Amino acid sequence: FSSTLRSGADNASAPGPANATLEVDRASFLNATRSLRQRFAALGGRLPPARLEELSEADELLERLAASKTLSSASACRSLRHSGAWAVDEFAFRGLVPEDDELGLGATAEPAGGGVIDSGSSDAPKINVKALYNRGVRLLKGKDMEKDEKAAAQAFGEAARHGHTQAQYAYAVMLLKGTGIKKDEKSAAYWFEEASKRGHGNAMYNLGMMCHKGVGVQGGKEAQEKGKVLLTEAAAFGHLKALRSGVVKIWGGGPWMDYDPREMGVDGILREAELGNQHAQFKYGVMLLEGDYVEVDKPAASNWFMKAMKQGNVEAMFEMSRLLFLGEGVEKDVDYAFRIIRTAAEKGHATAQHNLGVKLYFGEDIPLDRGEAGFWFLKAAKQQLPESQNNIGWMLYLGDGVNQDTREGVMWMERAAEANNKEAIYHLENIGMRKRPPGFLETWN
Repeated sequence: FSSTLRSGADNASAPGPANATLEVDRASFLNATRSLRQRFAALGGRLPPARLEELSEADELLERLAASKTLSSASACRSLRHSGAWAVDEFAFRGLVPEDDELGLGATAEPAGGGVIDSGSSDAPKINVKALYNRGVRLLKGKDMEKDEKAAAQAFGEAARHGHTQAQYAYAVMLLKGTGIKKDEKSAAYWFEEASKRGHGNAMYNLGMMCHKGVGVQGGKEAQEKGKVLLTEAAAFGHLKALRSGVVKIWGGGPWMDYDPREMGVDGILREAELGNQHAQFKYGVMLLEGDYVEVDKPAASNWFMKAMKQGNVEAMFEMSRLLFLGEGVEKDVDYAFRIIRTAAEKGHATAQHNLGVKLYFGEDIPLDRGEAGFWFLKAAKQQLPESQNNIGWMLYLGDGVNQDTREGVMWMERAAEANNKEAIYHLENIGMRKRPPGFLETWN
């Protein structure tokens, strides 16, 4: 069981209802863009020449954005403003969906009518692909009919084969996850590619990540390059996860920006932090904490983490909780640290979820609660954290604090073992489910 504490290193919402709201959001975004562009341009020679060329004149940039379809809805304005992105083209946010909708089906199905395709025979009935897609949405969500993932996959598949872009994306996701249909990563990649050709941002992102990781596609340098191209295209569409992927570099003020002291200079990052940029505040805090281009100063680091944390920066919350638990740079305050790490975990920070689980499991600094520990390990496990995958797997296998489920426990430990988690390999070997790899004992210590 892993007791190790890990250390740290939205897409559009529902459309705005009124034109007045849209104008306010447009004005807010454009004003923020003007300010951001002016501040970056002021860095002058600190930026590589190639990037300086991306910094078009503020008025020209604003005119282009104002005239584009990018800001055609209040939700797009709010999302773009929130992400801090501005180096985008007029197609940004096309095809984006709320983050909490895994299949990207949106809050509602498509309006009825249209989308009718001739089946090719004068006697055969015409196929309404929108109706097929809508049926898939209702079956998947159990809306107005009994939930049936298998039937939903069939409906999406049929609509996908007739060229419905959103159905192609939904079908690809179901194939990738094995939801309602046998898992088939190669076919998933095919349908993501079909949707990508039609400008679907989420499909570009998913296929890009599959190429980058060699999932469902033939790996190698060619796949890596294709993945980078796809992620860049997805980022240009405003896809937040693509912007944050670390593979793509696009200008803006969001959490995905480099804030590299070699490019912006320490003074440039500090100036951004002092102007209230939460991401620069977090970066400068990390620099002070680790002695990166500045002298180590943990009290000052905690001050910048606190400023960023108060603006909702989850990474800063996690780092601040660690300092408070340890009493480094600040007076030790376990109660406050616990509240902060719980907030970070609730906001989806995987490492915070894992560390909270460890503390709850062992009763470290806080009351022991293995049931809740299992809850947080599972959350982090679903975000591909091997330590958490091992922990929840072993808990499920033993029925330790959770309902016993040996099959699911083995499944999670196998996932952790695939990521070379040594404790998972050890557990699986002990229960006769896996052989130790050569040299295992030498690498354990």
